[in-house]
Parts: sequence; C-alpha cells; structure tokens
Amino acid sequence: FGPVIKITNSTSASAANQQIASVGNDVYIVWQQNVSLTSNNILFRASTNNGTSFGPIITIISSGASCGGGCTISNSIAPQVASVGSNVYVTWLAMTNKGVKILFKASTTNGSNLATVTALTLSSTAYGLAQPQIAALTTFVYATWSDLGTVGRPQTFFAASSNSGTSFGTTFSLAATPVGETDLNPKMAVAGNSVYVTWTNHTSTSDNTMFAASNNNGTSFAAALNLNNAVVTDLNPELAAFGTNVYIVWSEANGGNTEVLYRGSFNNGASFGSLLNLSNVPGTSNEQMIAASGINVYVTWIESGTSSNGVYFALSSDGGSTFGTLFNLIRDSVSSNPVVADPGGYADVAWEDRSTGNGDIYLVSGIPFAFDFSIANSGTISLMQGNSGSNSINLAFISGTSQNITLSCSGGSPSGASCTFNPVSGTPSFSSVLVISTQPSTPTGSYIITVTGTAGDLGFGETRSTQVTLMVSPGGTIGGVTLSADRLAL
Repeated sequence: FGPVIKITNSTSASAANQQIASVGNDVYIVWQQNVSLTSNNILFRASTNNGTSFGPIITIISSGASCGGGCTISNSIAPQVASVGSNVYVTWLAMTNKGVKILFKASTTNGSNLATVTALTLSSTAYGLAQPQIAALTTFVYATWSDLGTVGRPQTFFAASSNSGTSFGTTFSLAATPVGETDLNPKMAVAGNSVYVTWTNHTSTSDNTMFAASNNNGTSFAAALNLNNAVVTDLNPELAAFGTNVYIVWSEANGGNTEVLYRGSFNNGASFGSLLNLSNVPGTSNEQMIAASGINVYVTWIESGTSSNGVYFALSSDGGSTFGTLFNLIRDSVSSNPVVADPGGYADVAWEDRSTGNGDIYLVSGIPFAFDFSIANSGTISLMQGNSGSNSINLAFISGTSQNITLSCSGGSPSGASCTFNPVSGTPSFSSVLVISTQPSTPTGSYIITVTGTAGDLGFGETRSTQVTLMVSPGGTIGGVTLSADRLAL
C-alpha cells in the first residue's frame, strides 16, 4: 500500500459515511459532512491516478436546496457512488418537507458537474434508517433501498435504468415482507446481465441474511434465499460479484462474539458454498465491506474489544475459495466504517478516523501483499537455568518493493525468560542475532518460541514467523559460582 491520504479538509465539520468507487485509474469518493447538528451536505472528490492525489472537493447537494414542486431538502445522508467509464452515479437519502426521498444524480464527465446536474427522485416513501445502494455496468444503472411503499413497513425495493441513468423503470419489491417483519440494509452487486441483492430480514426471533438474483438485467428476480437460516443475529450484509461468482459477507452476533462471516457462489447465485468465519477472534468484528476483481476478493472490517483493535483486511487470491493471513491496516480504536474497492489489481481502502476530535477520511491504495519475504532460524537454543543462548534469525527478500521489518517474540516463553534482537529491525535480506536470557528460577523443559517479522509502518505489509526451540536444563551454584554449559565442559 501507498501512504495514507486525508480526503477531507475541514477543521471543524465532521465527515461520515464515506463510499468509494473506481474504474481504471479513476477513484471516486463521496461522503456526508455536517453543517449543523441536524443537517449534512453530500461531498465528492475524484482521483485520476489510482488515488495518488485527488482533485477539488465538489458539493453535490446542500442543505436548503430545492428538490422540485415546493420540496426543500433539510438533510442529506448515506451517499453511494458507482462508476462506468467516465460516467459517475450518486444516490442518497434526502430528508425533506415532502417526506424521505431517494435522490439520484448522473455525471458523464467523471463527476466534475455533479454540483449542477439535476437530481432524479427514485422514491418519496423511503425508509429513513437504511442506506440506498447503487450499481452500474455498461449502460445499466440499478438502485435498491428500503421503502415503506403502500404497506407502511420497510421492504426491499429495486429500480433499473437502461440508458445510463437518464430515466428509471417502475420500482418493485423483491420479496413480500410478512406483517411483523422488516427488510433493512439492502446491498447490491452486478456482473454481466446478473444483478444480485442482499438484505437483512428482521423477525421477532432472528435477523436473517437474504439474497435474490436476477439474470436478465433486473427485469425479474428468483425467489429469495436465506443464507444462514439460524436463530442468530445476522446483520449488515455486503456483496461483490465478478464473472459468474458472487461473494457475500455479514456480521453475526452469537455466543458473546460478533464475527465476520462469508459465503461464495460460483454459479450466478443459484447456490452457495460453505460458511467461513473470516475474523474468528474474541471481541467484536463488524462494519465489513467486500470487493472483487478477477481472482482477487478483498474484505475489510473493524475489530474492537481486543488488544489488536483497528481496520483489518483479508485477501483471497483463488476466487473466494480460501482467504490468507489477516492484514491490520491501522492499529487504533478510533477508526470506523471502512470501504474497499478494486479498480483492477489495486486495492483502495478508506475509513473514518476521529483521533483529532473531528471525523476525517483517510485512504490507502496499493497492490496488497506485493511485498513478500521469508524468515528462518539457525536451530535449537540449549542452555542451563540462569544463562543465555543465541540464534541467528535470517530474513530473505522474495518479491515486491522491500519494506522495513521489525522482529518480535511471542508465545511459549517460560517464566523468567526474555528475548532481544540485534538488530531489532532491518530491510531484507538481513540477519539478526536472537538472544534468549533465563533466570536461575526459569523452569526446565522444552519450549517453542515464535519469532515474527512485521513489515511496514502502521501495520502495512505482510507478517512471517519462524519457531525457535528452547531447551532449558537444570543449573545451580557451587561455592557461589553459577554452573553453565561452558563451565561444565571445563
């Protein structure tokens, strides 16, 4: 990954709900920024060089703007963005004196005229506690949201445009929602002529992750599937699609932990593979997002309630069948709402950070895990109680742009033992001398100590580990002299 870039520039206003889209070398970010305690504007920035730098901030809509027919916007929240070629599409929730609306804007100039183009109204009966979603491919633009419709309870609605967002067809509900149930947080992805929508169905006994697929550009959808079908709390699903594959992640609260779960389909959503737990740690893992391109699938989420809080990232390089080692992008407890996009080989990850008191937006871009290295040790360390022993830790460069590696010991050390490195860090290839020191009271026996090399600053980069065997044998004193292996050899 490259350096972290601050997207926002206000010293007093707070930014939130950032969303990201990318195509080719272009990266687009939208977010809401407060102008008062109850009002927000929708803002936008664009990059033409893979997120290395960004153009000026554009205000898409302001509090107090007209929405036609005597309608005035008092607050705009929950923006979403999609892009195809030079076309950029944005939708958001608008609180108005004429009800809660879903508004939509389209730009054919890489977003440069989003401040001036006229907004379309997709709904005037939207449910105000769920974000609208948007996706686009070729000339098709699709939108989904939670709508009260004529039944007065939230249902998952859908609308499609076949002319690059100039106009939309009739809106319709994807599933009949029984009395006492609500459909919330719909999300959407497209690939070819397939459109995929997932959402949370809330009932009195559980919250279920639902899924529906269309293979005719959104003209009709197959019956909805329940992806977990258990008496648990499944929330906030996210999905991505590429080719005939569709990938879904969601958070599940069960047994005291909240985990990020995943399922993949490799047949246009007709069926799904086994359930995977991507986070699988104590504490809370949520605010998950997912993106896909080619054989790469990227998932990011927030971890809290553990000693390793922060923004996490997981990569699958085999089309979503398996996922590799977790990657901690930033280690703190004040980051939230990560988003991820893949413009083709690059991963762009953005998140909110409140370390300065205000809400700021940060972004990193790069080729995940492009840097790789190996780590090995020279063998077993054998010593007596109260003595020290050494080992050579050898790090070798494998690929990518080399980064600084920091060494550490963890796990398996007996009481009274400590480890040091000389040097403690370096750029591979290099070697470091590991010294393990013990006390006379250190228990005898065999121990496995894990030596880990961590790459990069702020957690950016790969980690590799090697296991060192430590053998501690009995020691003692004779006439005040501590016994050691070299003295016994004499």
